Amino acid sequence: GETSAKENKELVGSKWILKNWDYSLGDDYIGFHDETFNFYFFSQTEGAFYYGRKNSYSDQGSSRQTVACHFTYEVEGDNIFLNYITDQYLNTTKLKLRGDILYADKLEFTKENISYNDYQWLNSVHGTTESCFWYSDMNGKLWITGEGAMANYSSYSETPWAKNNRVVHQVVVDEGVKTIGSYAFANPVIIEVEMPDDGLQKIGNSAFKGSLIKSIWISQTTTSIGDEAFANCKSLKSINIPTNIESIGTCAFDGCVIRQLSMEFGSNLKTIGMFAFQGANVPSLIFEEGVQSISTGAFIGGSCSGELILPNSLTSLGETVFEGTYRKIVIGSGIKEIGEKAFISRATSGDMYINLSTPPSAGNSVIVEETNWNSAESRWTLHVPEGCKYAYANKYPWSKFKSISEDGSLEGGKEDDDNENDDNYNHEEGNISSQTFTVKGVSFKMIDIEGGTFLMGATEEQEEPRYDESPVHSVTLSNFAIGETAVTQAL
Repeated sequence: GETSAKENKELVGSKWILKNWDYSLGDDYIGFHDETFNFYFFSQTEGAFYYGRKNSYSDQGSSRQTVACHFTYEVEGDNIFLNYITDQYLNTTKLKLRGDILYADKLEFTKENISYNDYQWLNSVHGTTESCFWYSDMNGKLWITGEGAMANYSSYSETPWAKNNRVVHQVVVDEGVKTIGSYAFANPVIIEVEMPDDGLQKIGNSAFKGSLIKSIWISQTTTSIGDEAFANCKSLKSINIPTNIESIGTCAFDGCVIRQLSMEFGSNLKTIGMFAFQGANVPSLIFEEGVQSISTGAFIGGSCSGELILPNSLTSLGETVFEGTYRKIVIGSGIKEIGEKAFISRATSGDMYINLSTPPSAGNSVIVEETNWNSAESRWTLHVPEGCKYAYANKYPWSKFKSISEDGSLEGGKEDDDNENDDNYNHEEGNISSQTFTVKGVSFKMIDIEGGTFLMGATEEQEEPRYDESPVHSVTLSNFAIGETAVTQAL
């Protein structure tokens, strides 16, 4: 309460010190040891403890050991209760204050005032990063605490811990931190990161780029992983994909040696950036309905196997996206464009199922061989919805498949009901239009589909045809095929 706050205030600006020395003897050496213990109460809520030891040996020379820990405190009478922010290097959480003497672990500290140099040192071991705080223990460990977002930086050298020459090997990100800033931990000497179990929402661009972390747990609340966030983390073998993830940036995990049995992408995911998982060894990929765009090179250089099932929500697939030994590919009904060489195959043959009535736009090759990147369609069978075989057979590059078969389990994409009866409707997926004409009293419908023209059926006029009409004129048709199977008017 108010009493406690007043008592805390009385400690602000105070420094409590203890100096000690000792020696050690060996058969052929003598050592001297100078020790310093300091408490600093630099605000009404926070303080720091410092321990320094200088060793001087007659045979080995000098060495130095330093450590710092940070705490919040509360004064109650002559007791000071500590709550450690960082690792606890003291054996106690309670100090005893009697006049100008502070007791801790049976040690007696005398009072001084914090000097300008002391404040300089304190600012080198802790500070702010936008809405959060950072603390160093001077031994390679860094804590990020607070509520909200960290600051973004243009490079690791611009971070406050780097500017203060605090070498960081291990990072602890506490609960409450919402965003990890750009380049915050992009340093090769960082080998371990402890992430919050809950609450983290965003990992910034290049946040861990080039670090030596071996595994990372990403909070399930995280929705965005930035560009190059973990790029060139050459030791990173294990990650998890949060169920709430919405976007994975360009080259997010490029250059990592990810090795895991499966990778599952939840329904909230909308985009996977270019080369996001380049080189990742992920035999099983699972995409729930929701993802809309998978960009160029997203999974190239990896080892996808088994089967690839792409959801109906997917509308855009970039170039050279998937590489591996998969033998079955299922493409959903929402696809509008497939990039050049989207699938790179090590399989000797396979089956592609495409659940779309109208052939989508594609490059010169849909599937290529991994060894020489030559077209591989001639080794694959294409499965299409019923009534769509000829549309694909007359559309490049779908016509290059070894065979095309109609599959009753594929429903095909549904057209807009408002356009089903519009003979001249120009369908987005296939640039379809139709024209009706009559030859000797019999009505035909000519349907133009990108890649060919089809004469798709005939119906007799209700009125009795007149065969003696004169003059009789001929109608010349070119580049058309008469389908063996009836199709809907919408096609």
